[in-house]
Amino acid sequence: MPSIFEKPLESMTAADIETVIGWPENENIEFNEALPGEKGAPDPWLIGGEVTKYAKTEIFKEIVALANTAGGHFILGIEESDEKPPVAKAIRPIRGCVDLAERLRRSANSSIDPPIPGLNSRGIATLGDGSGIVVFRVPQSRSAPHRSSDRHCYVRRGDESVPISMREIQDLTIHLSRRIDELNARFERLRTEFLKWLDPIGKYHDGVIGLRVTAVPVGERLFLDRVNDHANEILKVQQFQALLAGATPIVLHPFQDGGQAPIPCFAEHERQSMRIGAQLGSALLATGSSRSEAGYAGSRPSTPNPES
Repeated sequence: MPSIFEKPLESMTAADIETVIGWPENENIEFNEALPGEKGAPDPWLIGGEVTKYAKTEIFKEIVALANTAGGHFILGIEESDEKPPVAKAIRPIRGCVDLAERLRRSANSSIDPPIPGLNSRGIATLGDGSGIVVFRVPQSRSAPHRSSDRHCYVRRGDESVPISMREIQDLTIHLSRRIDELNARFERLRTEFLKWLDPIGKYHDGVIGLRVTAVPVGERLFLDRVNDHANEILKVQQFQALLAGATPIVLHPFQDGGQAPIPCFAEHERQSMRIGAQLGSALLATGSSRSEAGYAGSRPSTPNPES
């Protein structure tokens, strides 16, 4: 997988852009060589003017289609091949890419109905004069279906963005509503399992607080044909370290298949525990690939003992 699709937008460099060459368009990826021009004419932005309404509308169609389907990336400034599906062929820098990325994102937020939560963009210069590419990172939206500025809804079908009918819009709405219900049910089940697991420990150990951060994937499932070729794609279960009120660092263990020992902390640290849980939950949610919640549960000790 090219690094441009994996790294945080703010960490991308011109070297990451090179990794996309040779990668095909698909349901999650769309390339455009330049700002779309009406009737084949170049957009005025390319020669020092303003971006036209036509160019914005054409770009927003692609962004809406990605958000209404499974999310993905729209990249402006990449020449495509003539094959099917098109493959990224070369970088074609666009002037003022940083300013352009910001203008397009602001316009998208005010033109797409409803706005796409978490939509982000960044201009990455590849030449010394500030020319480069524009990357839009589009999350799969739980607020779908979205309409573009031309008042139509679009989805991705293969490597194309296509308008959908009113019946399809209704089906999409029902499907997303069911997914939200399923997510909420899964959170409730995991919350109940955690409390059930923690309860007997709290009865016998005074001052136990269990800190819980739950992340549920919301993207498409990842299928790998050969694990050995995709070692970097496998998310390893990891431990987190946290610091409560300047005390010795504690380790937060993943609660998985029976879980690990609960986190030993004390009543005066309850507020800090909640803060750490919220921060970890926000970090997971910021990836765009999971929905998360945080909380804690436990018993308050009668006399806090820092040595226990």
